[in-house]
Amino acid sequence: MVCPDQHLLGAGDGEAKAWLWAGILKKGCDYIHTDYIHCLALRERSPEVLSGDEDGAVQLGDLHQAKEVQTTEVYKHEECSRPHSGRWIGCLATDSDWMVGVGGPALTLWHLGSSTPTTIFPMMAPQKHVTFY
Repeated sequence: MVCPDQHLLGAGDGEAKAWLWAGILKKGCDYIHTDYIHCLALRERSPEVLSGDEDGAVQLGDLHQAKEVQTTEVYKHEECSRPHSGRWIGCLATDSDWMVGVGGPALTLWHLGSSTPTTIFPMMAPQKHVTFY
């Protein structure tokens, strides 16, 4: 779970959910995604969340509209493909214009605007957490 200023976000039961803090008092919630979610990352300068899914895609969801606005199918890029161990996305981080994550045999830096990988960082062991510093 993560808690930006106006939302509470959570995933893990097969759905990514976003609640407005004001709506929590009214017992309402908005569903952004319904696939099995492995990881979430919040964009810094916009009300959006990235979710890394079991199906090998990264979904970009708009928190205000509670809907998906962009899908990046990581597994379709050869350098990020790992047919022997599945498509799932293991970890994500974002600094708003860029995304770094593990969804293949390497840690990969992606430009969010073009949904393309720009840099591959080969890793010897599977990564479970990543962050921008």
